[in-house]
Amino acid sequence: MSNTFRHWFLFPAACAMAGLLALALTARPGLAQGQATGGERSEVRMDVDFTVLPKVLPDGSEAPASSATSAEEPLTPEPDLAEADGSATPAPTEQAASDTRAPADNAEPAPEPTPAEQAEIPAISPVEGTGAIRSVTLDETGQGFVLNVVADRPVGRTAFLNLDNPRRLVVDILGKWTHRGGNVLRSEGVVKHVVMGEHPDHFRMVVHFRTPPKKGLTPEIRKAGDQLHVLVDLP
Repeated sequence: MSNTFRHWFLFPAACAMAGLLALALTARPGLAQGQATGGERSEVRMDVDFTVLPKVLPDGSEAPASSATSAEEPLTPEPDLAEADGSATPAPTEQAASDTRAPADNAEPAPEPTPAEQAEIPAISPVEGTGAIRSVTLDETGQGFVLNVVADRPVGRTAFLNLDNPRRLVVDILGKWTHRGGNVLRSEGVVKHVVMGEHPDHFRMVVHFRTPPKKGLTPEIRKAGDQLHVLVDLP
């Protein structure tokens, strides 16, 4: 091999060796620095784009932004304040119930109304004992007759009825009565006589007619204090 060819071959080889040596010398400081910092790797970071692209549905349309946001950013539940404090506040209903019962236990009973505050009802004193029939008289008129009874007290309830065969008129004064006079009152008119009698619960007067009426009679009974008037119109 000629000297000229050898020089052309050695010169590029020397340049390549020098380049490799320079590269090795340049890489060692970086390697040493990486080992000193704990072996961290040098990385090239790029800026992050926070733009969220809308989700594309299978039909080619875009999904609503709200659904995408909810899918990308889940909500974080709020912490329970009662659990964080470690103590629970008693229920307000129980406290209100205890406050309500307290006045009821300490309340004094309402005073009973005095007799003066109560409404007074006037008492009706009934007439006790047995009544007395003082007199019984008969007055005849052109239209009929009138029986007049005088007692020692106001006359109460009365009743009447008609008897047949022969026809007679019966008038009763209800209650317990006594009669000290005669038991028969005679007349010369349409009334033949009046028979009177005492019974346990009424005083009875039976009117007998000289000519019995063809139908029953309805007397008109009037009361005036201790007097009783029985008015009868004859057909």
